[in-house]
Amino acid sequence: RALDVEAEVLGEVSPSLRRKISLFINQHIIEKVEVFEHVDHRFFQRIVRALRVMTFAPNEIVLREGEHVPCMFIISKGVVELLCGGTVTEVRLDTLHDGGQFGLLGLVDDDYRPTYSARTLTFCDFRTLAREPLQRALERYPTVRSTLISFLEKEEREREEMRIEMLSVRDNTSSMSSFSSSSSSSSSSSSSSSSSTGTGGGAG
Repeated sequence: RALDVEAEVLGEVSPSLRRKISLFINQHIIEKVEVFEHVDHRFFQRIVRALRVMTFAPNEIVLREGEHVPCMFIISKGVVELLCGGTVTEVRLDTLHDGGQFGLLGLVDDDYRPTYSARTLTFCDFRTLAREPLQRALERYPTVRSTLISFLEKEEREREEMRIEMLSVRDNTSSMSSFSSSSSSSSSSSSSSSSSTGTGGGAG
């Protein structure tokens, strides 16, 4: 696996070279993240240095709907699905691949709670960003905050619109299935009643 190879290589070099290699790898990963494309370069470098590694197996919940956001997740390698609507009748909202991110809005807005859950579809390698280093970077470069919030609010609106649409489709489908089932039951009852009546008349 990529992370195992990376760890093995980094373990064989000097601490100074290890930091340079980690920065190079992290920078390559975070350059794919759209939200960081137009931020101050110095802010970008601080974020790159703060990234940490996390790995999940397939079918693991990384982030749960309605709960506190522990950190930002950037997909280094793997596939993640965003789900909404509860565990019984959940609906897939979106699918994210390498360079996809989720959770960042929860780091800049303390009151934010995600309206979706994130679950891995494959083995996933993440780079994560904690709240503290992000807040320190934003304090150092305050003009970046408005850029981030503007992008994230737009992204959240789009996801919310998609969530409402997907849940509406699910509910309509469920209602049609219930109606169809009810109609079938009524038809069966009517047929049984007619059959009983016809049999009774013949006996008389």
